[in-house]
Amino acid sequence: MQTGVSDLSQLPTAFINKARVVTSGAKLLSSGSQNGVLELNTWKPTNSFSSTFGSFNSSSSSFQLALQSKIFNLSIITGLSKSDGDFQVSWRDESFKRLNNNFDQNYSSFNLIGRLSPKLFFKGFALISKQKRGVPGLVWSPSDADHEDELKIIASSLNWFTNLGKRSINYIYKTSNDSYANPTYNTKNRNKLTSSSLNIKNPILKKGKLFSFFEFDIQNQNLNSNGMKYEKNIFILSSSSVYNISSKSKIIGTFQNNYSKNFFNTTTRSVMIDYEIKNDLIIDKLSFSSSSHFRHPTFNDLYWNPGGNSDLESETGINNSVNFWLTPIYDNIVSFNLFHSNTDNLIQWLPLQSYWQARNINNVERYGLTGNWVSNSKLFNSRLSFSFIESYYGIDKKPLRYSPKNIGTIFLEKNFKKFNISTTTHFIGEMVSAYSYPKNNIIPPNSTTSIFIDQKTQLKKIELVTSFSVLNTFDQEYESSRGYPEPGRSFKITIMINQKRKY
Repeated sequence: MQTGVSDLSQLPTAFINKARVVTSGAKLLSSGSQNGVLELNTWKPTNSFSSTFGSFNSSSSSFQLALQSKIFNLSIITGLSKSDGDFQVSWRDESFKRLNNNFDQNYSSFNLIGRLSPKLFFKGFALISKQKRGVPGLVWSPSDADHEDELKIIASSLNWFTNLGKRSINYIYKTSNDSYANPTYNTKNRNKLTSSSLNIKNPILKKGKLFSFFEFDIQNQNLNSNGMKYEKNIFILSSSSVYNISSKSKIIGTFQNNYSKNFFNTTTRSVMIDYEIKNDLIIDKLSFSSSSHFRHPTFNDLYWNPGGNSDLESETGINNSVNFWLTPIYDNIVSFNLFHSNTDNLIQWLPLQSYWQARNINNVERYGLTGNWVSNSKLFNSRLSFSFIESYYGIDKKPLRYSPKNIGTIFLEKNFKKFNISTTTHFIGEMVSAYSYPKNNIIPPNSTTSIFIDQKTQLKKIELVTSFSVLNTFDQEYESSRGYPEPGRSFKITIMINQKRKY
């Protein structure tokens, strides 16, 4: 809520089991979600211990404990990671080590599911993670600054089943403390953010082919930044209906109103139509979606000194997309997504004299094509995804900063009797980092390949998993953001011991 960006490094690698991007439907109606929602699933409950060692003097370890009874399931994970993080870089025909990249992390979390009755169950979740890291600064202006942050999340959910469907009451409380110190400029910033959310989801109609429910959210957000206090109260009311036209087709419609006094009062809508053809035609399934979107300014957008702009308006716009899946041929699944988006009052930070300021930009347009191909055969498994995207704004159709036209991923996997080997290649096209004259500052395209090898050994009561990986195998030099080079080739080995359980 302060920056509009989630710091995923606060979530340990061992914490995440699966991740996927949701690109259509009701989940895109909330603030800042027009390009998709990243959905993360927590670790799979088990009794295990893992230890990892790698390049840049990095190491990590984690311990998982799972307890199970007829009434509840409890899973606990705790661990730590440490990395010096310094690596060689080349800049202006010079080679030197990029310093102050250290990262230390400690974390603990638990997940609880309790069955109070056959139709009533409870979920509980808690996470605490502490990070201490160096801030290396720009490659041409190195920094000795350091940053410490702490994240705490407590969540609970009560769910019960009725004749209409599942009802739920959910509560989430989150707090984040961080401090930034830069001895060069004798500066120290402290921020404390707290947020709480109460969510009620309730089905209201189930008749024939029609099913409807409503959802209500109350959110409170507070920021204390160097003694200055800011607050937002947000009320969200949404309703959604599903109408099954036939066994092969359905329509989903959603309405949502987002209100915060003195900040915004925005209504968003979505409609999605799914149709399964399955008549030996070229197209197997077809889906169309149209939705409106918005993003309200963050605390930094409004109040950061210097550069905050209290006159900012919320982004608003329309998304349209068509998804279709081709009829599978010999275990090959191919799908495509065509999309178009218009946005007004897009919030971007742009240079203004000696500093940058948050500004609204009108007439922003995005459109493109995304394709996915999945193939599973006796020889190997493969995944291919690619995107061709145009993103620009204004009468002159200036390209949006940090919006590549081309993105692609190739994944190949081969399973042997005792081990598994896979490779992943990511490609990102060139991006505009800043507008300049006579030419814009451009980040060149880059492509990186990584190799992963896993071996499982079955013992009497345990399973031993050994993993070896080579990241950025061909040691490519590239930047994710102008002035911030990424590490070259690195190695990592992980040893994991899992207890065999009887189910």
